[in-house]
Amino acid sequence: MAPKIPCSFPGCIRTFKKNGDLTKHVNRVHHAVSSIPVQAPNFPQPIDGSAFVFEQVPPAFPFPSPSPPPPPRLPQEEKKFHPYLTGKPSIDICFKGNYLPPNTPPPPRSTGSPWSPFKGEAQFRLADLLFRKVEMSQGNIDELLDIWSLYERQLTQATGCDNCSSDGPFDNHKDLYSLIDNIVQGGATWKCFQSVVDESLPVNAPEWQKISYQVWYRDPDTIIANILANPEFRNDFDVAPYVHLDSAGKRNWADFMSGNFAWRHATQIYEDEGAATVQGAMLVPVILGADKTTVSVATGHVEYHPLYLSIGNVTNASRRAHRNAVIPIGFLAIPKSDRKYDKDPNFRVFKKKLYHASIAAILQTLKPGMKTPVIRKCPDGHFRRVIYDLAAFIADYPEQVYVSGVVQGWCCRCNAMFSDLDGAADRRTRELDKILREEYGGEGRTLWDNFGVDEHVTPFTEGFPRADIHEMLSFDLLHQIIKGCFKDMLVDWSWEYLLLEHGEKRANEIFDDIDRRLAAVPAFPGLRRFPHGRRFKQWTGNDSKALMKIFLPAVAEYLPEEMMKCLSSFMDFCYLVRRSDINEDTLKAIESSLQAFHHYREIFRASGVREHFSIPRMHSMVHYPLCITDFGSPNGLCSSITESRHITAVKKPWRRSNRYNALSQILLTNQRLDKLAALRSMLVDDGFILPLGLPNEDVGPVDSGRAQADVKLAKTRESGYPRFIAELGERVGHPGLEELTRQFLHEQLNLSEDSDLPHITSKINVYHSAIAIFFAPSDRAGIRGMQQERIRCTPSWYGVERRDCVLATVDEDKPGFQGLSAARALLLFSFRHEKKTYPCALIHWFNTYGQRRDPKTGLWQVRPAFHDQAQRNPCLAVVHLDTLVRGVHLVPVYGSRSLPAELKYYQSLDVFKLFYVNNLGFIRDEALSHGLVKPSSSCPSPPFMEILKISTSSPTPLEELETQIVEPLSQIPRGTFNSPSRRVLKREADLESDQARVVKRACSGHDSAKENVGGSLEQAVKLKSSAEAMVELLQAQVKYLESMHTEYKKATDERVVHLTTRRNIYAGQSKKWEEKAKKLEEKVEEDAGKLDNLKERLNEANEALKRSEATVMEQESRLKVQNEYMDNANALCHVTGQMLQNFPSHRLNKSVKASLNKLNDAIQKAPKSGL
Repeated sequence: MAPKIPCSFPGCIRTFKKNGDLTKHVNRVHHAVSSIPVQAPNFPQPIDGSAFVFEQVPPAFPFPSPSPPPPPRLPQEEKKFHPYLTGKPSIDICFKGNYLPPNTPPPPRSTGSPWSPFKGEAQFRLADLLFRKVEMSQGNIDELLDIWSLYERQLTQATGCDNCSSDGPFDNHKDLYSLIDNIVQGGATWKCFQSVVDESLPVNAPEWQKISYQVWYRDPDTIIANILANPEFRNDFDVAPYVHLDSAGKRNWADFMSGNFAWRHATQIYEDEGAATVQGAMLVPVILGADKTTVSVATGHVEYHPLYLSIGNVTNASRRAHRNAVIPIGFLAIPKSDRKYDKDPNFRVFKKKLYHASIAAILQTLKPGMKTPVIRKCPDGHFRRVIYDLAAFIADYPEQVYVSGVVQGWCCRCNAMFSDLDGAADRRTRELDKILREEYGGEGRTLWDNFGVDEHVTPFTEGFPRADIHEMLSFDLLHQIIKGCFKDMLVDWSWEYLLLEHGEKRANEIFDDIDRRLAAVPAFPGLRRFPHGRRFKQWTGNDSKALMKIFLPAVAEYLPEEMMKCLSSFMDFCYLVRRSDINEDTLKAIESSLQAFHHYREIFRASGVREHFSIPRMHSMVHYPLCITDFGSPNGLCSSITESRHITAVKKPWRRSNRYNALSQILLTNQRLDKLAALRSMLVDDGFILPLGLPNEDVGPVDSGRAQADVKLAKTRESGYPRFIAELGERVGHPGLEELTRQFLHEQLNLSEDSDLPHITSKINVYHSAIAIFFAPSDRAGIRGMQQERIRCTPSWYGVERRDCVLATVDEDKPGFQGLSAARALLLFSFRHEKKTYPCALIHWFNTYGQRRDPKTGLWQVRPAFHDQAQRNPCLAVVHLDTLVRGVHLVPVYGSRSLPAELKYYQSLDVFKLFYVNNLGFIRDEALSHGLVKPSSSCPSPPFMEILKISTSSPTPLEELETQIVEPLSQIPRGTFNSPSRRVLKREADLESDQARVVKRACSGHDSAKENVGGSLEQAVKLKSSAEAMVELLQAQVKYLESMHTEYKKATDERVVHLTTRRNIYAGQSKKWEEKAKKLEEKVEEDAGKLDNLKERLNEANEALKRSEATVMEQESRLKVQNEYMDNANALCHVTGQMLQNFPSHRLNKSVKASLNKLNDAIQKAPKSGL
């Protein structure tokens, strides 16, 4: 067996058969790890007694450039840290009131094997591979280990080695799992508590009242300690709240600790707890998130309700990057019932009470640390006194209703009426809710109908200091803006408008054409394609984001202008709030775009599509400016973070379980994954193993400091191409490549115009892709807003040709797209001249169509540049790779005609003649205004561009272009372009002194034009017409500014009226409360008088009672006498009866007998009458 070549990179154990394989491995893996510099922040060391602490933020390292000189230093920024809760590291774990001096190294880690409990690197890497990466089942692990042991035994027998081990790294899967469970780092045991069933329930009580619900949880204090001790966050960690000021002195908001919430609560903690307790401590804002997730719809609709925890000290990028900064700490119970209880108010209240009681019970261990600091180890290795504070809660709107105790349909942050959510309102507070419950609680539906408060639900935050759930609720880009406002509202409303306007039959034809337009969009890195349009059911957040990027060009010809402006202003708002760094100017732009959106959305009401806009998710847009100042950039607290965490914490562990009692297996899998991740972080920090490799994607974030834009060729050249420039030009279909490259080299060497073009004798390297790294504040960027994407220029990409479009710098002094030009990359190559390498690109320039953006879509428009009217002689140029900024997505202007069904997406850049510069979060970001373009790498302005100072030709009407947009597919030229023999003009700085010569030369392409410019009457006429056109343009701009001033004044007046109205409302409310207080005082006085009357009546009642008692005694004595009389009368009656019986009746006369009978009757009646 041939010996293998080992990798020489420290910590890498890969081996290869060929040197070429080793070279590819180093370029792909180790270059990606080491080429991006990371600037470690200096933690603040405040000076005792100083009011504030300042830190100078070091400028980011520029990416190395092969040709231009080093760029100038960016203006320095500064951070003003909180003066009291400064996060100073303490001397040791037993805090004694002393702090470490600045720049003191952290204490060393405990001695012992770094691989413990594993025997070494091989055991750990195999366990990590099988359990985390491959997710191998238990049976397959056992089979693999059996094969491994068999191989070791056979090898032992073959070599005759008696001392060699014949066992594999693990005995079986139980042995592997046992070692993972014994990892000390990252441990947090799962526990369980149950709800108590009321024993006094009746027999016929609903079943959901008789069930004891289980809630599984982990100690959040232990989880926070594990996050703080993770060295992976060493460079992505803030120890104190701060105010970030840019070089212009303007406020910036990015990570959580840069917001007002952290600063405000740090001050409140200092005032409440006192300097002796919290001075110098580190504030740890606790961020919670909860969201139900379904793991199986087809087999039983299995769902879970995980509760996540993170901290505000880690950066937003770390929280989004799946770096174990968001940890599941609980699985909440989901009560079930029969359908008849679905709308039962008692069942609804029961579920909410169980929800809040569960969260409150889980967080109880954090409560002591909210008043008294506790010692915790931090990512930099130092120990600090930390104090906890409930800071934010990530949730979509249904979860916000649950957690805030607000009625569905109301806003959870303000008390605006549900029927007019965008009207005047104040924010909800914990104190206001308490007052409302005390005042109106128990009065039926008063709180529910008039204030949107569920009086039966008490938020879990009531039991924690400083916690206000209405203040904690964060923004939610995914469900509020992207899927909510855009996908579920604006897109659906647009379809409803088309149905109302054109009828069902014509509307369906339009829908089909829009689907074909979506399918015809050219490919672009990171952009999801819609091969069948939008006709699918399961929409994800990424699908909605992709549709948002290409929606405007697809519907531009079918929707009215005001509706398009509504969509455009919403896109502006969306891309602005998605930035990773937001400054004061951006905040004003957000408010301006929001105001424009509210103005233009009235078209949906006027057209009959909508009756009102009181929709909580759309209303949430008005709270974004305030939330940004409180919490920093919205992308750090978006529900997409918890949605993506569902995959690794719930869905994947569920899939690898046996589906029986899956929750216990999910919990154990999460615990083991956390332990492996914690141990891996320690090993990476100590340099024993390499960090996880970067994903092989065309687009993705870059975790580096703020750097300038940089484009680099792929690491490996493509084979099969001619190595000399002349043959290469013939091979790729551009015979003029050699002359264009010589012209490019002439410019790079700064030779005089009269000198001959230098010859290129070196071999040419051709590449099929390049990597662009740039500042992308609105895209999924890295820690400081940097992103990378791959620009492809290949003859075969999945079987079809792909030539991506790029942006090239033409004037670094102009902001945004005005200083750029679009172009299509036709070839990427490099060559050497005088021991210097020149990376180049052959590009086809695009003209800017018009002087400003398209008023209907808000997008710039461009078209391919040609030297002739027949459009068969394209304007080509070879430019330095540093001229390129990044890729750009061009979407065709489709026109009013329907697209043919046979049109393919890879043909769009060839058959269309006018394109939108698609808003991918860059053009409107005005990224060049951040100083991110290298001044020395700009290329000369294309000779055909209408944006030249003396060439202001009017754009061709769109109606005339529509006849030229779609050509027969058989007539598309395939690589037959011939470039003219002409020199590339000098940089624009050299052309300013002779602008007439530049324009003349651009139109004719002859060198002799320079001698005829001065006396050319025709040129003078052109200059005059150009000046007149410029005057007209300036007049138009003046009118535009006047109109903008009028609109601004109108908006200001409306704002004044609005504020006056709110002031009057507040005054009226204050007067009502005063009148109510006065009435309460009068009622108290009235009740006091009533109380005195009641006392008098009580005295009278007591006297009457005494008299009644005397009467009763008298009646009792009389009754006694009557009883004696009755006894005597009965005896007399008895004697008389006997006398009548014994005495002969004939001896009694009639009178005596009558008297005796009367006496007897009287005696008989006496007992009945009571006499």
